[in-house]
Parts: sequence; structure tokens; C-alpha cells
Amino acid sequence: LTIRIGLAPLSMRDGIETMTVVGLGYVGTAVRLQPSKLRSFLNENLVQELMQVRVQGVVCADGPTRVLKLILVQCSLSASGVLRNSVMTHTSARPVVNPNRNDLLEHELNVAATKATLLLKQNKIPQSKDCGYQEDIGSPMSSNGKETEEAPAKLNCFYSFTACFSGFVVSFIDAVPSEIAVASIRKLDAMGKWDLNRASEATTAISIGWMQIDNHCPNAPFPVALSPVVNEEESYDDDTCRQNPFLSIGIVFAPKHKSNIMCVKGVTISPKDVTFCTDLAFIMRMQHFVSSLQLYLDHYKGKKDILDQETPNTWLFPDLVDVFKKKTGSNGINIGSQKLYFD
Repeated sequence: LTIRIGLAPLSMRDGIETMTVVGLGYVGTAVRLQPSKLRSFLNENLVQELMQVRVQGVVCADGPTRVLKLILVQCSLSASGVLRNSVMTHTSARPVVNPNRNDLLEHELNVAATKATLLLKQNKIPQSKDCGYQEDIGSPMSSNGKETEEAPAKLNCFYSFTACFSGFVVSFIDAVPSEIAVASIRKLDAMGKWDLNRASEATTAISIGWMQIDNHCPNAPFPVALSPVVNEEESYDDDTCRQNPFLSIGIVFAPKHKSNIMCVKGVTISPKDVTFCTDLAFIMRMQHFVSSLQLYLDHYKGKKDILDQETPNTWLFPDLVDVFKKKTGSNGINIGSQKLYFD
């Protein structure tokens, strides 16, 4: 990937003279642009004062991406350089005024050039030999262009998480109560590896061996709404679920950057062939179930009523023990009670 960079529009002579092409493939690639070549926008005094100023661009690493960092540097002029600039100043004619000239751009360039000359006189622009090529975009730099000292490295801790579940069964019951659907998941595995300081890559992966959604609506034309495609010769036992899962998702996060930008280095999603069959009645009942659940949660999330602006409603976590007691009608928790529903 290459980009074209210049100090003026390419429709003008100054833009063509200050334009250069830089590739972002390699970290440390550097280019330098001369603001003193903007003779169509700056007067001769500013041009002479900007002879020692350069706009330096360096390709830096920002996690897994590449960016071009631009800074002002000053360089010492050699005898040949002074002679060449003097010849160019006295022999070059003033460019023809462009009828499409941008007055706002000319004003901004003059303001920027004036600020650059003031910084140069105050010796606040770093020397090119002191600045060097900064390959990390996150490394802070002081006013003299040198990198500030890094804070001492913190103690690091490495974490590894692994969870293996035989299966889950989730039943969707509406307010009637009536069971709409049942989702069964088998051989659910999850893992994650990371460190406290995020100095290295962090990985996470989720694997679902088997997933099936059954349609429990009355007189459903398709009792099984979603299921993996299984060949007749294939027996989908526990070992097959582990070796050939229904869905695998893996995410690799790049190391933490000093700019606190979260970068994802790679994402892998590997699904198995599935069969999906549904009907309008099942879609409408699931849509009504989701909308009712959303309205119920929104009612207890502390949202204010239009007429009640002073005392907002707050959602307190329900007392599950009290809920079980009221639903079962006893002091103990009866898990097998048929009267137990989540309202």
C-alpha cells in the first residue's frame, strides 16, 4: 500500500514539487518535505526563514496497523544548499496566479508557516539528528524531539481459562404460560488466554458441538426449526461433536497499545451446514416473546416516566428465594414444581 502526500494541492505547481510517494509496508520508512517550496503561497521572507525546516514523515507501527507520523524538524544547511537556494530565489519567476486559488488555504498556510518560524527562532523544533526515526507511534516525545523515559515495567500475570459443559437446555415460555421453543446445546467448550498487562496476544475461542431448536407451537409444520446437517452414515455422538463441532469462533486480540486502541488481529468463524425450517406462526410468537421481554426489562431499568422527573424508578435485583417460595407455596425450594414460572 502506497500513499501520496504533499504540502499543497496537486493542481498547482507547489503541490507537484512538494509531493512524494511513501509505502506503508515497512516500519521506519521516512520521507521529508520542504515547506520552503511553497512559493505560490508564501512571501520571500517566510521562504528564506523556512529553509531549515522540514516536515518529516515516518511509517510507524500502531498495533497491527501502519500509520504515517508527521513532525517538524530542523536541519543544518550546507554551503551547496545555501548557494542552490539563493540561485532558485533570484532566478525563479513568480508563478502565474491561479484563478481557482483557495484564499482560505493560502491564509492557513501562511499562519502555519509563521508559527513554524516562531518555533524555529525559539529553538523548539528538534534537530533531525536528535529526532531520529521513531518506529512506534505510541512512544511519547519531549519538546526537543527525544523520546521520554519509559515507566518501569509492571509485574505481569498470565491467565488461562477453560470451561467444558456437557450441554444446556433453554426453554422459551411466554406469559400464558405456554412453551414456544426449546434450544438444546451440547458440548459447549470455551477457552481464553491473556496476561494482566496485555503485553502479548490474547486469544479466546468458543466451540458448540451440537445445537438444535425445536418448534413447540401447536400443529407446527416443522417440529425442528434448526439443526445441523448429518449424513446417514455419520453418527453424531459426543466424540463427533468435539472433533467436528456445529460452530467454532476464535478471536485473537493484538497486544495492548499505548494509545489504548483495541485491535483485533484475527477472527475465525467456522460454522457447519445447518437446516433451518420455520413458519409464520413461529416467527410471530418469537417476535412477540422478544418484544415483551424487552418491554419488561426496559420498565425496570430506571427509565423515567414523562410525568415523573424527580424520582426515577430503579430496578432492584429480585429476591429469588422469595420468588421461589411464593410460586411453590412452601418454605423450601421445590425445583420440580409445575407451578414455577418466570413472570
